[in-house]
Amino acid sequence: MKSLSELLDIRAKLIKDNQESESRTINDDDCAFLYNFIKLHAVTTAVEIGTWLGTSAMIMAECGVEVWTCDQHKMFTYKHPKIHYYNMWSTAFLKKLKKDKLKFDMAFLDGRLMNEDVKRMVKLLNSKASILTHDYMGNAKGVRNFKSLKKYIGEIEVHGVIGVTCLKK
Repeated sequence: MKSLSELLDIRAKLIKDNQESESRTINDDDCAFLYNFIKLHAVTTAVEIGTWLGTSAMIMAECGVEVWTCDQHKMFTYKHPKIHYYNMWSTAFLKKLKKDKLKFDMAFLDGRLMNEDVKRMVKLLNSKASILTHDYMGNAKGVRNFKSLKKYIGEIEVHGVIGVTCLKK
């Protein structure tokens, strides 16, 4: 497994190569949180909504996690054998994962989910799965996703740091 420092270097290269603003992808602190969370919780499979450049997918894959991810934008460039990227909306993506009978240890939500998507996504998670939402501030998508998720998950443990919130199913 690559070190966090090596992964942050890859993040910087992704941003530079795509001439993208640093504010449009997860920051260094979020990368560190995700990296340590995966190691601490021994995550092996993850579903991600909102890939953009693929920074979070890269962190997960380089930590040994098999990642299924989608985004309707065509910004994703990081290739890795553990990343299964789909250029599509989350509704179609979640329907495909259900059809394929996949189950996940973790969800990383960095895109706005519709209520029907929240129901679909929760059904794809293992009983002890964790859900991480990004952009958890003010009325950002992470806050709206969190409020939608609370309707479908009973007990929730919340662990937050710098815009990333973890929900324990």
